[in-house]
Amino acid sequence: MKLAQPAAALDAAIPAHLDKRLFQAPRLTADANGRVWLFLRHQWRSAGRWGGHLFDSYAMTLRGDAWTAPILLPGSTGRQDAMLAAVPADDERLVVAVVGDNRNLPAPAQAS
Repeated sequence: MKLAQPAAALDAAIPAHLDKRLFQAPRLTADANGRVWLFLRHQWRSAGRWGGHLFDSYAMTLRGDAWTAPILLPGSTGRQDAMLAAVPADDERLVVAVVGDNRNLPAPAQAS
């Protein structure tokens, strides 16, 4: 598979309620149909009085020549050392494994 840079900038797809400067740890993969997926970790909240931060994982994919808006992966809230893995499944789906620590926190607020 040959990859090329899309015409639209990645940060153009990130909504205003998510600080684009806080995305990190990008991982690229492709599903069985060759669709490119990007997984990112987003830092969004301090984790208590002793510092540290919480992170959520998001997925984005290319549609045509532009990236989709980030899709929050449920159950992915966790610490900075949490990793993500994604592999194509036999039935053309993408299987994604995220490590969360069972926190039930509200999703980041979206601007109306």
